[in-house]
Amino acid sequence: MSHQFWRKRLILIVDDSAVVRWQLTRQLEAAGLGTVHAPEQLWEARELLGFGDGETLVEVLLLDLVMPQTDGLAFLQELRGFPHLSDLPVIIVTSLEEENELERVFAAGANDYLTKPSLPVVLAARVRNLQRLARATNERKARERELLRLTRDLQQARDELEHLSMTDSLTGVANRRSFEVLLRRHSAPLAAQAVHSA
Repeated sequence: MSHQFWRKRLILIVDDSAVVRWQLTRQLEAAGLGTVHAPEQLWEARELLGFGDGETLVEVLLLDLVMPQTDGLAFLQELRGFPHLSDLPVIIVTSLEEENELERVFAAGANDYLTKPSLPVVLAARVRNLQRLARATNERKARERELLRLTRDLQQARDELEHLSMTDSLTGVANRRSFEVLLRRHSAPLAAQAVHSA
């Protein structure tokens, strides 16, 4: 994948605190990690994540654990229910008092967590690591899709070649090879039956 493609990818911040959204945005932009979106409303985050259309440009999600509209755990579980978001790297942003929730959070599919306030160097390092993970995952999936496409093309070419080898090109009627294949196919059970009878 080209670097230009990855520059279009987004870092999404979902947090009910305007101060936290501002701090995280400023730190991530200062680190040069990409375009950061920190919407005020949860519906905007759902839209960016592709809850409606199944497509997203979000590369890494920073998710608050405690929010008034929905808690981060419920949002994470909902997110993981969408096939296109099953591998999306998620960092839970939490306060020290909430660390006892981390076992449940990781079980729900979080990749990492940060305590707030977080040191800019720690934030940048963790987001950068998950960006690398997202890119490697997406490149692997692209290779798998290409391999499946090539396999289908190869099977189609094989089927076409077999059809051509068993059909007269002028008349379109089954040729001698087709007759021999059919003869072998039907005579093999008869031969086996004769051996058992003898």
